[in-house]
Amino acid sequence: MLDTSEIRSSPLADLVTERLGGRTYLQERTVTVGTSIIQVLENNPNRLAYDLINESANDIRVSTDSTITATSGWLVVAKGGLFGMVYYDDGEGVGQALYAIAAAAGSVVRVREVIRL
Repeated sequence: MLDTSEIRSSPLADLVTERLGGRTYLQERTVTVGTSIIQVLENNPNRLAYDLINESANDIRVSTDSTITATSGWLVVAKGGLFGMVYYDDGEGVGQALYAIAAAAGSVVRVREVIRL
């Protein structure tokens, strides 16, 4: 969990707290997807939004279904394809686990999550 002792109040923080009932933080990481299914995001009911950007030269597929295949799920195209969800459009689905599989090994994706404290 994020250490919140260093977070100071600001007009933006006040607006976020008013609208969402609490503070948020941004979590970013890089994940390597291969030809076997991996879990990219864990189930997290505190997640408000996420983006997944495919930085590799290979197409990938993502799904909330852990039995995803190379031909099922949502296509995230190579070299900058983007897939994301946000609570006000996608409801509670944004908090579900997300799985991925790639057309080739070594496919790097960047994942960014907005999480409510």
